[in-house]
Amino acid sequence: MVLELLWDEKDHLSARDIFERLNAKGRNIGHTSVYQNLEALQSAGVIECLDRANGRLYGYRSDPHSHLTCLDSGSIQDLDVELPEALLNQIEAQTGFRIESYTLSLSGRRH
Repeated sequence: MVLELLWDEKDHLSARDIFERLNAKGRNIGHTSVYQNLEALQSAGVIECLDRANGRLYGYRSDPHSHLTCLDSGSIQDLDVELPEALLNQIEAQTGFRIESYTLSLSGRRH
């Protein structure tokens, strides 16, 4: 039920949001069950967990991807961004690391 909700909503939700939405749909599930399911799904690499200042948010994707956070509403949008090869080469030259994967965390406001 937890995974189905995350896939259906395609959003980043707190454990409390998940609990409330499931129960509003008539799915009787306790707080503990929600937390246990989220932990198991995250540990198995099926969902993502974002640590934010106001708590953890869970998302339906587990593949590497980036995020854009609205500074006004706090909503988070998933982004698939590919950095230019020249920029990755520049970062590798500056750091001495070979970049194998990356995610970006962007923040902004709608104009």
